[in-house]
Parts: sequence; structure tokens; C-alpha cells
Amino acid sequence: MSNNPGILIVEDDLSDADLIHSAIRDQKIRNRIYTLSSGEEALRFLRRQGLFQDAPSVSLVLLDLNLPEMDGFAVLREIRKDPLLTRLPVIMLTGSERDEDRLASYDLQANCIIRKPADGGQFIRAVQMIETFWFKIVRLPPAP
Repeated sequence: MSNNPGILIVEDDLSDADLIHSAIRDQKIRNRIYTLSSGEEALRFLRRQGLFQDAPSVSLVLLDLNLPEMDGFAVLREIRKDPLLTRLPVIMLTGSERDEDRLASYDLQANCIIRKPADGGQFIRAVQMIETFWFKIVRLPPAP
């Protein structure tokens, strides 16, 4: 695995995507960051299909639950069914407080689910904690 594993952000809200990107950059860890706004694009990217046939590997996916057309549950379900992607760590991001959403995420084998705080500063701190935990503490599997 590369010393600087990539991160895929799948987020249709541009302001949330920008906050996530900025928070990761502020940690001064040199991960390559790729941002897509739909579940369909994310799956093509991860599977290196179509326009994404030369896409790099990533070692972590930050996946918004509420995406248009194909929601985060459907994307996670596809990732877990794919033998080449099944070990890829996926963190679900949501504004939802619903127990059903948390349970469904874990039933689909999300590595964790994080609620997006309404406060921008709290959201940045949450993303920075994700970055610290997943890239400084955890030993990730090789990128697919």
C-alpha cells in the first residue's frame, strides 16, 4: 500500500464536500482526495469502469447516506457484494438521527456511521478525528 493512501469522498452537497476536503488538508496528512457526487460514479470509480478506467486505488471511502438516485445504502451494498472491494473501509456520513439508518448501515457492514453536525466547526473536528484514527492509528488493508 502507498504511504499516502487515497480517500474517496462521495457527497452531493458541495459545501459538505468542501468542508471534508478542507478538514483533511488541515491535518497535513498527504492523502490524495477524490470527490464524486453520486453513488453510480463512485461505483464506476472504485471498479475502474468507463471514464474511470484509470482511477487510482483508495483506502477509505466517506459515503454520504442521502445521495440522489442511488443512496448510500445501495452503494454500500454493492461495495460489500464485490469481492475486490469488500474489505474497503467505508464510513457513512449522515445528518439523520434515525436509529433505523444507523442499524441499516451496520447491517450492511459499514465500518462506522458518523452524524454530520449542523455546526461547521464540529463537522471539521469530526472529519479530522476520522483522518487521525484511520490513517494514524488503524492499519488498513491494502487498497483494492
